[in-house]
Amino acid sequence: MPKVSVIVPVYNTEKYLSKCLDSLTAQTLKDIEIICINDCSPDGSLAILQKYAAGDDRIKVIDFKENKGAAAARNAGIDVASGDYIGFVDSDDFVDLDFYEKLYDKAIETGADAVKGNIYDYDENTGQAILTEFYNKNDKIRENYAYFYYGFTSAIYKKSFLTEYHIKFPEGISYFEDPYFSVQCAVNYHKISTIDDAIYYYERHDTGQAQLHKTKHGMYGFIHNAGLIFDYINFYCHDVDKYEIIFDFVCNFTIDRLGENVKDDTLKKGILDLLARAMIKYNNYEKKEVYLNKIQRTISTTDYNVFLIYCARLSDRQDYKTLEDFILSEYKKYDQLNEDGKRPLVKILVSYIKPSFLFKSKILTPIQLGKAVEKADSKDGVQSDENLKWLHENCDFNDDFEGGISEY
Repeated sequence: MPKVSVIVPVYNTEKYLSKCLDSLTAQTLKDIEIICINDCSPDGSLAILQKYAAGDDRIKVIDFKENKGAAAARNAGIDVASGDYIGFVDSDDFVDLDFYEKLYDKAIETGADAVKGNIYDYDENTGQAILTEFYNKNDKIRENYAYFYYGFTSAIYKKSFLTEYHIKFPEGISYFEDPYFSVQCAVNYHKISTIDDAIYYYERHDTGQAQLHKTKHGMYGFIHNAGLIFDYINFYCHDVDKYEIIFDFVCNFTIDRLGENVKDDTLKKGILDLLARAMIKYNNYEKKEVYLNKIQRTISTTDYNVFLIYCARLSDRQDYKTLEDFILSEYKKYDQLNEDGKRPLVKILVSYIKPSFLFKSKILTPIQLGKAVEKADSKDGVQSDENLKWLHENCDFNDDFEGGISEY
């Protein structure tokens, strides 16, 4: 049984594949298996894989007869992996020659569910490699495991851990599937170890996969998989600190996608609906206001109103038809802010015409601006003493009546 199984999904990367495989076959940890899944590549990738497999019996080649995507390829690798630990390398990237030895030795020393190294950006034109702020998260991960919500290729994972929690990649969607895998792990980790000098090199170049996030197909994939993450943490993540860290990452990432000036209306509405669903289930009202303000600053007033209407329809799992219904529902949550009997921090006065619909709370107060309402027809078209009594008991009136609006 190998110590580490390394899973390599391959699609159309003949230019980089040999470099990747050379870094794996030359690992100082010899007891590994290298599982390469050719995802129906139209170029010469399969021939390269077959050549390497003929010269090294640690290499196993799975040849898909139809293109299924990187997620399906990785899942197929997980299913057949026989190593105690599993690692992942993209076929256009490479690793230090002692990468897996360092990670595995640390895993045996600590018994961790996962051991993480670092990811360096590699510029193929200059040969320079740098640790960017985006990937430099090990210090944060040592504070809380939930910060390991991306960069999954920089680690090895105990296979029994992945099996126990049924952790796989979401198939059929080819963008943002990586964080979903990482978030599933982050929610369930008992222990992570980190090593700063075990390096995975991410090659930045303009391949189709690298630019997928800029396409309509890629953005629909993002909406789907980000939705899966929100659903997963809402159902499985009971640790408040972990929840806040993961929610903050995905919510801000989603808002930033709106900031890219999405032109397609259907796509934009999909992102707004995703944010609405996330906001409705998010219970940290102080931070919710921060997110709402960021959304409002990022998009137009028209789009923000669309977002609010989506929220209205989802709020409290009721099918609210109007924005007013949603506002009432949201403000009711703040009615208990001043339980000491003091005036609420905010008083909103709502002009009121006739007794057809009335809402009143500690901060929402209906007012009547003139005596004409006394002569208004009631809902059934008949004026009555009961109508007048109702008006005086439930509304604040202008200065013609006792307890007028000038009090405020």
